[in-house]
Amino acid sequence: MDNTLWSGRVLGDKKDMDTDTKALRELADSIAANSTLNKTLLPIRDGLLVVRRRSI
Repeated sequence: MDNTLWSGRVLGDKKDMDTDTKALRELADSIAANSTLNKTLLPIRDGLLVVRRRSI
């Protein structure tokens, strides 16, 4: 997924409740909480999140 850092707004001021910023935060929290996924955040440019389902 591209633009996961959203110009730093996702990790920045928690008072920033822009609709897009809020949606990206919620998606990131959901992915982080899912133990069936391997995830890697590449902090290049606006962020690239690589997510893959773990093999059983």
